[in-house]
Amino acid sequence: MSYEYAGMLFNTPRQASRAAVSDYLYAGGNNSTETVSKMNIAEVTAELTDLIDRNEWDIPYLDQHNQPVAEMVREMICEALEEVMSDDE
Repeated sequence: MSYEYAGMLFNTPRQASRAAVSDYLYAGGNNSTETVSKMNIAEVTAELTDLIDRNEWDIPYLDQHNQPVAEMVREMICEALEEVMSDDE
């Protein structure tokens, strides 16, 4: 079975959910990895959660895996920070 988000197919529901969170963090390609690496995890999580609660942002398949939005946000910002730090070396 495949899971779709933004016209792309993913192998797991978590991957599709993560793609939606990535889309939010990277603002559809308008934010750089450096910009994402500097984001405040708590603030971004609160903003995204508020949008979800107001039905203004949809993260598909959240009900099909057990990774919370906050954990995905933390994971992706930390990955961006690691990438920026490795580029600086």
